[in-house]
Amino acid sequence: AALPPGSLRLRLFLLLVASSVGPLIVTNVWGYLRTREDLTEAAYKNAGNVSTLQAMQTLEFVHSRKELVTSMAAANRYLWDLVRAMGTKPDSAQREDYLLRLHEYLVGKATDVEGTVELLVLDRSGRALATSDESGSLIPEESEKMCQWAQGENIIVAGPDRAPGTAQLTQPTFVHSVVARVDDAPIGALCGRFRFDVHKELRLAQKLRTTYADLYLLDSAGRRLSGSFA
Repeated sequence: AALPPGSLRLRLFLLLVASSVGPLIVTNVWGYLRTREDLTEAAYKNAGNVSTLQAMQTLEFVHSRKELVTSMAAANRYLWDLVRAMGTKPDSAQREDYLLRLHEYLVGKATDVEGTVELLVLDRSGRALATSDESGSLIPEESEKMCQWAQGENIIVAGPDRAPGTAQLTQPTFVHSVVARVDDAPIGALCGRFRFDVHKELRLAQKLRTTYADLYLLDSAGRRLSGSFA
């Protein structure tokens, strides 16, 4: 039978329910909020750790390729003698010989380094003279542009036909160019383009370490170059 409203038995029943169920509800709510806070903190920490790790790997890649091009250009008498010889306005036969020797030199160097897209030699005006590309006869204009952009700094370009940071591709290219000087006057530059497969690395990092977070590679202006998205 239903308890009459306001009866002592009803009051005692409600008091019993409140004293037994109330603490359980409070405990569950507190536990849920605490668990959510802990999980959120762990997620932020995990994302931060993964970002730090990927940043270190990215910097290591950039540093290694920068050092590679720099060491190839440093005191490379054979290379720069050929570049200077090209500047003496040789006849057509000599010019072809110089270009062939430059091309063969670059091909040999490029095959020694994994991930090399192209090595180029530029004259003092920034015009490409020779490339490691196997065709060797035609140097794409975009390759020349990227090497001109890279003179004096490291850059990660988003695409071969665009200035750095103006586009978003899944596989950016790292470009580093070293200018050779004699008596403080530039005589030419050695430029390296390398596959920067950061997209694959970011996808792998997301899959293994931070499934519920996206990772992005940004340039210094905050523009997105690549990420862990499909």
